[in-house]
Amino acid sequence: MEWWEKIERYTEGNMEPAECLVFQNQLENDPVLAEQVKEYQHIRHSFELLKKRRQLKEQLELFHAEIDPLQQQEALRVYKNRQKWRKYFGKYLPTVAVAASVAIVTALSTLFTLGYLKNIERSQRNSLQLLHRELDQIKRDIKSAKDTLKRAFPRAGRQRFEGTGFATSTKGYLITSYHLVAQADSIFIESATRSGMRYKAEVVFTNPTTDLAILKVTDGTFKDFGKIPYTFKKESMDLGEEIFTLAYPKNDLVYGEGNISSPTGFEGDSTAYQISIPVNPGNSGSPVFDENGNIIGLVSGKLTGAEGVAFALKSSVIWKLLKDSLPDKVNTIIELPKQSRLAGKKRTVQLKTLQDFIFQVKVY
Repeated sequence: MEWWEKIERYTEGNMEPAECLVFQNQLENDPVLAEQVKEYQHIRHSFELLKKRRQLKEQLELFHAEIDPLQQQEALRVYKNRQKWRKYFGKYLPTVAVAASVAIVTALSTLFTLGYLKNIERSQRNSLQLLHRELDQIKRDIKSAKDTLKRAFPRAGRQRFEGTGFATSTKGYLITSYHLVAQADSIFIESATRSGMRYKAEVVFTNPTTDLAILKVTDGTFKDFGKIPYTFKKESMDLGEEIFTLAYPKNDLVYGEGNISSPTGFEGDSTAYQISIPVNPGNSGSPVFDENGNIIGLVSGKLTGAEGVAFALKSSVIWKLLKDSLPDKVNTIIELPKQSRLAGKKRTVQLKTLQDFIFQVKVY
């Protein structure tokens, strides 16, 4: 897989300086990737340990091969031959004495060597058993790393859609478009402004008729989104009122502004506004704000063949739908302040505050 290759080249120091710098930045911003690099380094260390053990085993086998038991047995046979010992006893007594000493030393050395080799053999058997256990552990580590990789990068290279979602509760709830997450295998949310914020999420509620979906962060590392500054505007907007959006039509957050061009949506749909803001596929699920930072709707689509004509599901409709469908959970899912904390502030100040609560939704 591409990520495995990158991790391998990074660990072995085979990356070009520019690519290495980018990868190190990804490591700092992506805790899941950092954990996988650590697991890869652990696996690689295990293989290096295995290699060293094999080299030791080869050296021991070489030492064992250099010992020739046949020559030692022949020497013992000569010194045990009594007939030759009697024949040459008188003439070669000094030589025999020296030879006997050598024979004793040789015999003792042989016994010591054989005992030592038996100990080595037992040690090798123990080492082999240890190696088997280590190999089994390595296999389990590899499987665990693959499982982790699948969770972090599901169906690598097969990402289906990208869109936008916005936080509605500090407890990890977000709103986005139903058509974006329909039949999703895996969903991740990312922030371009909060370094390292990438969480796995799942769909907890959908309404295909209004193109609405509620997501909840399920990542174990998630704590909370922080204090959300905006709220839902439940009153109707007037024709021509100024509005703006924040969305992810690309990997960066993009600002757009316009007006309410019609109090109804496509073919007079009373649940939506028609807005004069250019939108792209990545704008699906993005919030629409009024000039005071209140959410007035959710971008749900655009009019094909017409530039700058889009539609937004009204926030009052979203609230009523959730209240009727999830009466026991609506106050948990929509946990917003009574009034927007952005009213009267400059647009640049509003955007700096809002950007931390708008997320890119990646669907696999």
